[in-house]
Amino acid sequence: MKKAAVILANGFEEIEALTVVDVLRRAQIPCTVLGFDKQVVGSHGISVIADEVLDANVFDHDMIILPGGMPGSTNLKSSETVISILRKMQSEDKYIAAICAAPIVLEHAGVLKGKNYTCYDGFEKELLLIFSRRIKSMLIYGLWLEVRMTTDIKTEIGHRVRQKRERHKLTREEVCGQKLT
Repeated sequence: MKKAAVILANGFEEIEALTVVDVLRRAQIPCTVLGFDKQVVGSHGISVIADEVLDANVFDHDMIILPGGMPGSTNLKSSETVISILRKMQSEDKYIAAICAAPIVLEHAGVLKGKNYTCYDGFEKELLLIFSRRIKSMLIYGLWLEVRMTTDIKTEIGHRVRQKRERHKLTREEVCGQKLT
């Protein structure tokens, strides 16, 4: 089964991280929260207990998701561990997702070169990309899922969960992994 990991650094945007974790887990997609520390504090002061502390051994995951937020995105960008993980994930053709301000991490890792991308308005100035092109909203590029706003990723994931549900004739309860009253 496919597995995802959301990497949290202090200053992450809470809704961009926790909504993704919530939606993936409701869809019964294993999702591990990896923190720089066991307890990570978001940009609005909300503390989250990570499932695990981040180390370089995350390659049993099929997707890495980086929430935005400041200074969370800058903290992710400053981590050599995160940068090496992204480069290895790209070399293994695994999924990488960056939300809002987090594409600055992808650019720093050198994995955005030649790719279309989207980011929080104004952050394109942070991305010194010569052979890349910024687009609006959301794109799916090979194994890349990049979103401009959290509502975009929630809508896309929700759409894909609905498609899976219809394709496999699953009930809402089966998709969410719980009884709904």
